[in-house]
Amino acid sequence: MLKVITLLTPLVFLAGCVAQPTKTSVIDSKQFETIKFSPILGAKLAVETGDDMFVEGDYIPGQLVDITDRVDKFIPGSMLIPFPMSIEAGVIHMNKITSNWKYFCADPSMSAASFPGLGSVVRQGDCVGIRESKDGSRMQWVVDNSKYNRGLNTVYTLNLSPEEQSKYQPSKSTIPFSVKALTTITYDGYYGGQLHFTYESIIGAQVKEQKFIFDYDSASEVLIGIKGKRFTVIQADNITLSYRWEKLN
Repeated sequence: MLKVITLLTPLVFLAGCVAQPTKTSVIDSKQFETIKFSPILGAKLAVETGDDMFVEGDYIPGQLVDITDRVDKFIPGSMLIPFPMSIEAGVIHMNKITSNWKYFCADPSMSAASFPGLGSVVRQGDCVGIRESKDGSRMQWVVDNSKYNRGLNTVYTLNLSPEEQSKYQPSKSTIPFSVKALTTITYDGYYGGQLHFTYESIIGAQVKEQKFIFDYDSASEVLIGIKGKRFTVIQADNITLSYRWEKLN
């Protein structure tokens, strides 16, 4: 029995004795929002090459946090021993939702966490970043190194100061977090005397994409129809498309 206890002790230390357990990320159908596209018909609009002209469906909108300057923090870890974590300046996206928290995890190339005597304590799939309570009342620096700890859910946190919480408020992202159904029309550019568009429909795991190409001489307006949706091209060049919606369904 003494030999067994001796062998297990290092594993307990590596897992950490003050880590907080978290639940597996599960997307509840109630979290999906039905987004309806409803611009004012006849109004002049503009997009640049690569921008979406039309976005509609049932999806969870994405969010991001802009880390304007490198972050270096010490977080209480195993046996309350502080360990360093860092995040390089850049944008981090929401990439996990649990029952109580939204996680914004930095790419491994722009983040790190280490423990004295052990070196790096994160592996691919772990999270170094910020988490926000789902009601928006709390924000914490977070290191979730459950992968490093062989699947044992372990999360270490440090509350953001009021100034930090104000500075790092999440904002909307053009990239949805999760999709149940989504339809988009993207302006792909004007070149070779032609206008290029991509129509994409996503339902569950099925993705259908179709390219649409129209001749355009840039001297006059032209009416274009894509899958029952109609818009007038007012002007186009290799950067911007000016248009107005005439019919959406």
